[in-house]
Amino acid sequence: MVGKQVGDSGDLLALQTFNIAYDSGILPHEDCRVRLSAMYDILAFTGCRPAEIVDNERKRPEDGTWDELFADDHFGVSPEDSSETLSDSERQLENLLIREQLDRGRPKALCNEESI
Repeated sequence: MVGKQVGDSGDLLALQTFNIAYDSGILPHEDCRVRLSAMYDILAFTGCRPAEIVDNERKRPEDGTWDELFADDHFGVSPEDSSETLSDSERQLENLLIREQLDRGRPKALCNEESI
């Protein structure tokens, strides 16, 4: 087999059994163990992706660097650039891409946090 094996619902239920019955580790709050068990059940029986359950998005920094990096003037071509050379379809595409970035509040990342 070339790639990694994909875990199925039986693997998630076995992991849940281990976490409840045999894991003696200390969690910050005991309700974390219950939430973890509920997440395993949701993943096992619905087939949804883990990103639909756990939000792993970084919080905005409070020191003002977010506004420096993702200010409106950093996206797209400025008006004083050569806008005459763009055709209508290119201009529409550029506006769509700029609007997508501004609506999200940040550009789309090509990789996740763990691979940085």
